[in-house]
Amino acid sequence: MKNILAGSWALALTLAGVWGTTASAGPLEFDLTAQSNAGSVSFLGGATPLLGTNLQVASVTGFNSPSNPNAVLPIQQGTLNFATGAFTGTGTTGQEWDFGAGGSVSMTGAIPSLGITDPHTILLSGSFVGTPFVRPVAAGVNTLAVEGAGFLNLVNPTLASYFGLPIGTTYNGGLTFLFTGAGAPGSPFHNGDYLSGHLTSAPMNSPPVPEPSSVLVIGLGFAGLALSAHRRGRRAA
Repeated sequence: MKNILAGSWALALTLAGVWGTTASAGPLEFDLTAQSNAGSVSFLGGATPLLGTNLQVASVTGFNSPSNPNAVLPIQQGTLNFATGAFTGTGTTGQEWDFGAGGSVSMTGAIPSLGITDPHTILLSGSFVGTPFVRPVAAGVNTLAVEGAGFLNLVNPTLASYFGLPIGTTYNGGLTFLFTGAGAPGSPFHNGDYLSGHLTSAPMNSPPVPEPSSVLVIGLGFAGLALSAHRRGRRAA
């Protein structure tokens, strides 16, 4: 993993399914991993989008799904790529990275247990429908959250059928993600040292559940910072 520069920030991405007090969650949850450093999260500056490139996806779980509830399916060579809409400013406080709707979300991979053997198979695809923004989650905590955005997506029919979910219908999606980076609000950043995360996708008529609270996001940030510190100590040893 890359060395983490002193003063770097742990950024928490929370792309909620619907902006407000509730968001659709599950029943599909894809687990992002930090097993390799192949992926990156970046903002190149100007009117460019927030990008997630080649982020590794380890498995998918059907939480309380109609069929095979809570089954965990390993994904081989799972990869997530996303691009939000263009950067639009730093918000009314000047302390944010604001991005527009649009862009794209795409996940590929193989699930041999379902007979999906081609790692280039599309497991999920869609586009953002909200307007994500990055902001500090709390004073004195070097963790940022992306909120206010979700995406609509389609799910691979074989995967949906295994969990007893609708085929060919639109799903609500959301992403929670941690990575390290540095820079003032609105400035470019690029770092492949991402830590962990989850992507959820549910049929649009599924019951809503509360969005992740600030306490949860802060906890994720502390976990990311602790992991970064552990890695620094291990390298120094």
